[in-house]
Amino acid sequence: LHYRDLLKAEHMTPDYIAMNPYHTIPTITHEGHHFHESSSILRYLCKIFPTLAAKYYGNFDPKRQCLIDMALDERQIGVYAKFSEKVVYAGMGFAAKESPVEASQSMSQTNARLKTFHTRFLAEGFVGGSTPSIADFSMCALIHCMKSGPFYDSLVPEIRDYHDRFMEAVPAFAKIADGTKNGFGLGIDDYMAERRQK
Repeated sequence: LHYRDLLKAEHMTPDYIAMNPYHTIPTITHEGHHFHESSSILRYLCKIFPTLAAKYYGNFDPKRQCLIDMALDERQIGVYAKFSEKVVYAGMGFAAKESPVEASQSMSQTNARLKTFHTRFLAEGFVGGSTPSIADFSMCALIHCMKSGPFYDSLVPEIRDYHDRFMEAVPAFAKIADGTKNGFGLGIDDYMAERRQK
């Protein structure tokens, strides 16, 4: 895992771009190979460490694994790609803020997509079952970023409840998100708070 401070543009250095020419985060190196894109990394780790990761990736059940893969793809292609600039990046100060009417429309579209995600994937509480999967880690990290921005209170209640269930089921996530507890000195919560001030 290569920690980079985005606020200092450390993801744009020549050594980082040599590992990941798209200069996105996260990026990992394993056995001399560099991998990026969070969903791909999660799947890779499950394949490299199948016994340790089984409970997060369908317990070797191909149908549950496919459901988890679909949820990961929906998070990346359906939710993140379509709404990140307007909902997430605007709240972080990386994109222009919309007018109140435009913001309301964007949030309405986001909620419609998230309601479908809830209906399709969360019947058992989490994606693929009653315990968190890698898709839940991915989706709840995105929702956690929304929580730190101006849109969280506008999220549909079932998605806020889902996020709360995840945080209760995975208390280590709160530690990782808090820079005073994670060993890096910067976590999602700190980063989002800093971005909101920009």
